[in-house]
Amino acid sequence: MTSETRAPDEDVQPDDVTPAEDEEIEITGFEGMPADAPPPAAGVGAHEAGTGEPCRAGESGGEEESDRGDLESGGPAVDGSPEAVIATLEGDLLRIRADFENFRRRSLREKEDFQRRAAEGLLQRLLPAIDNFKRAMVAGSENDADGGFREGMTMIFRQFMEALENEGLEQIETTGVQFDPNLHEAVARDETSEVEANAITAELEPGYRFRGRLLKPARVRVAVRPPDPS
Repeated sequence: MTSETRAPDEDVQPDDVTPAEDEEIEITGFEGMPADAPPPAAGVGAHEAGTGEPCRAGESGGEEESDRGDLESGGPAVDGSPEAVIATLEGDLLRIRADFENFRRRSLREKEDFQRRAAEGLLQRLLPAIDNFKRAMVAGSENDADGGFREGMTMIFRQFMEALENEGLEQIETTGVQFDPNLHEAVARDETSEVEANAITAELEPGYRFRGRLLKPARVRVAVRPPDPS
């Protein structure tokens, strides 16, 4: 293979390169460089090789290093001192920990809310059966001579209700309390002066709450003052 002698400052054009010349070109020296000088290191510019001076940090690639610092710290770097870098990394770490803690709490709340809503749906479907169970016990006790049937059904019902109460179900209180539109549904009125006005006189259907949320309002009768005869 033959090669032409070119001046150091002459550019090599694509047409001047033959298929055999596609190998890597090794630079062995520059003009004005001593013959016995070692070859330049990779990445060293011609002006640096000619002078023999190494490339110092900050003289070249400063913009690239600044961009790299911005990417690593998540924001513009104040300076390149170790204290500033450590402070930036500590701030990033605190933000990451806070974000993860918020995510963990939010996931826990969503999980609890999902479980509560699933249980609410099941209990709402069970409430009519619970009311019918109570009615059946009342009707069955009329034909129960020795009371054994009623006692057995009462024990079963109590066990069933205890299991639901342990999960958060509670019956709304109606005995001796004032009417609360948030918990009670008034379906009838009783004109009387024996109790305070707006007091509940009878419970027609029980109401229930589940973990503080209303499932079904209690259907009640409410006392009202009789009209003044005068």
